Amino acid sequence: MDSLQLKKFSHLREMIKMKSKTNILDWLCSDNCRVYSVEVARKIGSINAAIYLSELVQRFEYHSIRNELIDDERHGKGWFCYTAEKCLDRTSMSIKEQKTALCYLIRLGLIEQKNFGVPCKRHFRINKKALELY
Repeated sequence: MDSLQLKKFSHLREMIKMKSKTNILDWLCSDNCRVYSVEVARKIGSINAAIYLSELVQRFEYHSIRNELIDDERHGKGWFCYTAEKCLDRTSMSIKEQKTALCYLIRLGLIEQKNFGVPCKRHFRINKKALELY
């Protein structure tokens, strides 16, 4: 290869690197990113629980804005449905990680979880008072 070909090759290689970095930056700056509070993770003692809580709060806000919160005769007001599969898709947390985080958050009293409806689905309610006190 002569020096001109070498320069073109080097330039092409740099462009490929930049394209890869751009794609990575696009991924990091897109809707594929989820936010969690480091401070909340420290306070509750679990990164996964903080991620899960953040996801549930976002889902609560989503349904609240759209007036889609469910009022159930037996369980009260303010519930929303959220499947393990949807959580896996949105957070990449495995079912086992979700269960662990969920049990932890319930034990802390920050969220409630009930299965109800026809067909029976998993519903959540955020305990706003407990979150404010925490």
